[in-house]
Amino acid sequence: NVALAIMNTSIHRLHPIGGAWSPVMFNAIPHLEIPQRHYAQTYV
Repeated sequence: NVALAIMNTSIHRLHPIGGAWSPVMFNAIPHLEIPQRHYAQTYV
């Protein structure tokens, strides 16, 4: 079992690699990473 903190409005990207879907980007928040937007970061 794994417990992950998922950020609201985070971006995930899956790509088919070797016949299986693999995460190549997970829980990214580029639109909230600038210091002026840190207050808007929340978790599910």
